[in-house]
Amino acid sequence: SMTKVQSMKHGRWYPYCIVLDDGKVLTIGGFDEWGADNYLTEIYDPDSRSWSIKYDPESSITYCVGWENPSAPAGLPCYGGPGQGVAPITIQLYPRALCMPTGLVAVAGQSASTRTWNPQTGKWTNGGNLAVARSYGNMVLLPLNNNPSETGQILVCGGSQNPQTNATTVVELLTPNPSTNYATFSFQNIASCNFGRRHAPNTYLPDGKIIFFGGCTFQNQLSTSHYNAEIFDPVARSWTVVNGMKVPRNYHSTAILLLDGRVWLAGTSYAKTNWELRSEYYVPSYYNATRPTISSDPVVGN
Repeated sequence: SMTKVQSMKHGRWYPYCIVLDDGKVLTIGGFDEWGADNYLTEIYDPDSRSWSIKYDPESSITYCVGWENPSAPAGLPCYGGPGQGVAPITIQLYPRALCMPTGLVAVAGQSASTRTWNPQTGKWTNGGNLAVARSYGNMVLLPLNNNPSETGQILVCGGSQNPQTNATTVVELLTPNPSTNYATFSFQNIASCNFGRRHAPNTYLPDGKIIFFGGCTFQNQLSTSHYNAEIFDPVARSWTVVNGMKVPRNYHSTAILLLDGRVWLAGTSYAKTNWELRSEYYVPSYYNATRPTISSDPVVGN
């Protein structure tokens, strides 16, 4: 059943939503109802089924609805100001975000600048700049080791400097800096991937590796599609190419790990009126191997 809840303050086209540690939903980015960048940081509370704006107490950035649209009517509301700033201007269309073990939210992509956001205070911090922008690239939290002291590392790969350039093979590893309470990152270039990919769906595998499927070199151009995947090993920090895809996976595609260990691939829109309806399965090499068994419950640290 569908139940209408409280509306957001303003429209969102291509925002990013992420569930926080407390079960609330952070929503950032996207265009408002007048086609302008929406810089409000809004939080949805599933208990009260209501929305609220979270301001940055150390910022004075403002946002006016429809500010980029000369056809927008006069008198639309504005938000922000001293002590209650809205999100930075780099938080635009579909910004990638992750919840880090430190309790902060990390944003890395689509622009070159990175940010962190503190759910407790609402403060946005400039996390530093990537080597290249990541228009429609990938941002992945590397697998954790059940260690209470770990702060997490972010793998950033693929994407392009802008929509008019080819996707990059440059791969960066982001590590939170303890000297800034993990609000900024150190940046390290690691082994390059073999193919530059935009719009590449990815997923974790049960063995702790991460696989990136298909994508394309330029924009959403079918002729530059990759019919392969690459697996990243976070321990060896190396890449392995896997061939054999039959169907392109570009814009609006997905890769979902299934309970039996296979990966289901679906989607892709070549144009607004041309949608890919075929799906495909990737069967990893471990699929027919002897599977591990769980001998006991994990030991919980003190």
